Amino acid sequence: MNITVANPTSNGFITAYAGGTNRPATSNLNFAPGQIVPNFAITPVGSDGTISFTNSSNGTVQLIADITGYSLTPGASPAPGTFSAQAPFRQLDTRDGTGGVGGPVAPDRPSTSKSQAAAVFPLPVFPPSR
Repeated sequence: MNITVANPTSNGFITAYAGGTNRPATSNLNFAPGQIVPNFAITPVGSDGTISFTNSSNGTVQLIADITGYSLTPGASPAPGTFSAQAPFRQLDTRDGTGGVGGPVAPDRPSTSKSQAAAVFPLPVFPPSR
């Protein structure tokens, strides 16, 4: 997956990880205010079929995610772990609401309130049709 941050308002980083799991202590993409920064990330998909993103900064960002392929799960046929490239498709773009999430992504803050829900959100990942 290619992840892009646009229009960040402060220094920070994005973490992408399997939906429904604990956020790892890693970053996939680092940014400074005003930058547009892309980065490729191999990101697992959660058992619920989603990928989660967290904005670890003190400001907002716009997020774009383009899916570029997938790997077969263990036990899959013809060979587990086989990577299948595909033409990139935009699964998420908060600038225009693609993927069901529109507007700047709020910073992550230790909170369980619904007002902070935009800081961590699941992105449904659909398998390619054949």
